[in-house]
Amino acid sequence: MLLTNSCMMENLMIGEPRLTSEKFECEDQYEATKLCVLATAQHDNSTYIQGVSAVIDNEVVIFAKDKSSHSILLKDDKTALRLGNLLKEINRGEKIISDSSFRANLAEIIIDY
Repeated sequence: MLLTNSCMMENLMIGEPRLTSEKFECEDQYEATKLCVLATAQHDNSTYIQGVSAVIDNEVVIFAKDKSSHSILLKDDKTALRLGNLLKEINRGEKIISDSSFRANLAEIIIDY
């Protein structure tokens, strides 16, 4: 299934917790893979991502728990802003990543509210 929007939300409504799927169109498959690896849910429901350093044009710069920084290139500026905002909400504890996957240049992050 091809998506026409750079970021789409679709309610899955699975069981008691409310799950939402957020899809981000990345610049290429490498960037989608990198985003999914960094956003993978750990056993304690945290991620490897410690925070967002900057959102510059179509690029989101994150810093990881090991103090390293990583850049994720997305399709456009709007998609980068949406990803940056989502990652900030996750770091504030407002949302939890339950899963992530990718297909070609499309990254999908499953969020638990």
